[in-house]
Amino acid sequence: PGPMTVRAWSKGSAGTGSLGEPPHRIKIADAVKALREALDSAGNSDIHDPDRLVADFLNRYSSDTSLQSWTRRDTRRAARLLFYEGQAGERLIDNADFTSAFFDLVQRKPIPSLTRILTLHFFQHFEPNSAATRALAQLLTALPASSRPSLLEQALDEGFIDTRAGPKRLSEAVDAAREDDACKGMEACGLPASLHASRFAAEAFASFCGKTTDKGNDAVENIEKVLSWGFARSAGSAQQAAERYPRQLAALCGALLLPWADRADPPKPLEIRIRNLLIGVLGDPRLPKSSPRWNKVDPEAVTILRRWQNRASVLQFFDIVTETMSDPDEKRMWRYRRAFWTAYMDYLDDAYVVFATGAARLARLRAQQTGDDSFKLFGQFSTNPPLRRQAVLILRIGDATVAEWSHNGACRIWSSNEPIAPKPYQKTYGVYDLRNAKTSIVHHSNETYGWQHKVAEDLRLRTGVRLRQADYAVGS
Repeated sequence: PGPMTVRAWSKGSAGTGSLGEPPHRIKIADAVKALREALDSAGNSDIHDPDRLVADFLNRYSSDTSLQSWTRRDTRRAARLLFYEGQAGERLIDNADFTSAFFDLVQRKPIPSLTRILTLHFFQHFEPNSAATRALAQLLTALPASSRPSLLEQALDEGFIDTRAGPKRLSEAVDAAREDDACKGMEACGLPASLHASRFAAEAFASFCGKTTDKGNDAVENIEKVLSWGFARSAGSAQQAAERYPRQLAALCGALLLPWADRADPPKPLEIRIRNLLIGVLGDPRLPKSSPRWNKVDPEAVTILRRWQNRASVLQFFDIVTETMSDPDEKRMWRYRRAFWTAYMDYLDDAYVVFATGAARLARLRAQQTGDDSFKLFGQFSTNPPLRRQAVLILRIGDATVAEWSHNGACRIWSSNEPIAPKPYQKTYGVYDLRNAKTSIVHHSNETYGWQHKVAEDLRLRTGVRLRQADYAVGS
């Protein structure tokens, strides 16, 4: 229906004894309220020298502790600068005497535009154990309804203005929302997009992650919300994501990785998304140049991601090399080699692939086709081997380092402490460096598991890892 006219209003109100507010006045009042809130959130455009203003406010307070002489503009500016930390390093909010006087002033002259600024501060600068945050929460809770902007009104209704329980209530509200997108869940309970990256939302996110990490819950149900809540798309990019809450890195990684510590790994598409996002932001934890921030993450979570990455490297090796093969005998032989090395995946400390030019092109193409960024991580030969589609899988299993050559290449094994043992994750390798081993086992007698027994026994002696033929038998 269209907007009510004054005539329709008067007819519909006849005989009621009260006409109430005419529709045009209601609309004007709503417009004025919206305009005030818009102007209020426009930023600090009239504050050109915040350090000078902060010092001026403190000086004026020392001579007028009741702040009786302050104008509305003074009050609004001081409200905006409460949490400003300038060159002097002192925030107005940390001066308990000033804050007490200022909050008394706000209570004496409460106006929605001013209380909106303070409400935004509560969310943006939220610290659960801060006396300043507690004092601000007490002020906002005590304000009369007539001075509450819509943001504060809904926040009070939801129970968010509470330093102890507020973030948990937001976490529970997002959890209860039907939306997989956590941002839509926050908006549904009154938290606008401008506050989705606030410290209050970060605390709520950490609470939500704690529930997801709990091994008693079904992590898959919550994982989409963790991903949508924990990552924000970078401006101008549909692919690159950034952490929404860098201070909650440990909670984010724990929620995405720890649920899989004692259960089957996630579905492959979900695993790829998790790997791509975490490694896109922090780098591969297996690499020497990865972010030192991995040190802040639970080691068990890092181990899970390393396991996924190692497995991805092993499968990358076999998938790409398979694409280079056209000879039926080669493909038949390759089945046995794949079965053997995939049986060792739970024992791998490191896994890395080295490609010749032809195989490298296939790996880059596969990364584009599948969206799996692990296909982009490989080394290359400094000079190509005779067979340009050849590849090498470098594995580290305990005290053993293995270089498994593709096609008609042999398996080389070193003790990991040998100076000449190849190190994984280099950009380039010389062909000789990946062949210069005392132990070289040729892949003879696939069907009777001849070479497999030799390699398995060598690795048992070096590492203590014992596999039975049934563990790597084709078709088992």
